[in-house]
Amino acid sequence: AVAQYEASARAVAVAAMADQTRIDGLLGCAPNGPSDADCHATFVSNFGRRAFRRTLDSDEVARYVAVAQTASTEESDFYAGVEAAIGTLLQTPSFLYEAALGEDVAGSVPPTRRLTGVELSTRMFFFLLDTIPDEAHLDAAEAGALDTEDGLRSTARELLERPEARAATAELFAEVYRIRSVTGVVKDAGAFPAFSPALAAAMKEESRRVIDDLVWVKDADMRDLFTTQETFVNGELAALY
Repeated sequence: AVAQYEASARAVAVAAMADQTRIDGLLGCAPNGPSDADCHATFVSNFGRRAFRRTLDSDEVARYVAVAQTASTEESDFYAGVEAAIGTLLQTPSFLYEAALGEDVAGSVPPTRRLTGVELSTRMFFFLLDTIPDEAHLDAAEAGALDTEDGLRSTARELLERPEARAATAELFAEVYRIRSVTGVVKDAGAFPAFSPALAAAMKEESRRVIDDLVWVKDADMRDLFTTQETFVNGELAALY
């Protein structure tokens, strides 16, 4: 598994370097040569914050800058260091896992810990949108926007208004109920003459629309998914039914 993570991270790093505009945007500086450690540090801070869903501390920045500097020196190419930094950051536990260490609650008896703002932001984004927090929400979380119930509720409502929330919900149900596998089903043409790839696609779309309607339009009970007598069909699926 570790070898696969490394291979994947390196492949992603190579692919990322093909988007020079995006890389330069994350750099935030103009490198003056392979040994420009300050520019590497800016990149590590910017990219690392997105990858780790939090601001890196000075020791972390120095660690990945050292990786970048080693690669750029060996290759005599500043951007070889950037690629090495990306590949390394994407193999670390802080990227691969959702760290939730929390912080001590002052004066609590018994001693307790609670999630930090950025940890809550990460959980909310993964849960509601199936992606990482954006820069604006990381800034807000670090500024205390999620330290209160009202702040959490307001942010959650905002995220649920995004199109990505519907897509994330659809993917959740598609995984839980294996809906995504419908289009890969193969049936005996003699026993099921009406079955076709187009019909399988219609069945998959039918399920997606039923779930979307129950969750986002009707705000229904979860159990209604198993008892509803309403569905969505196209001409081919309607003829089969």
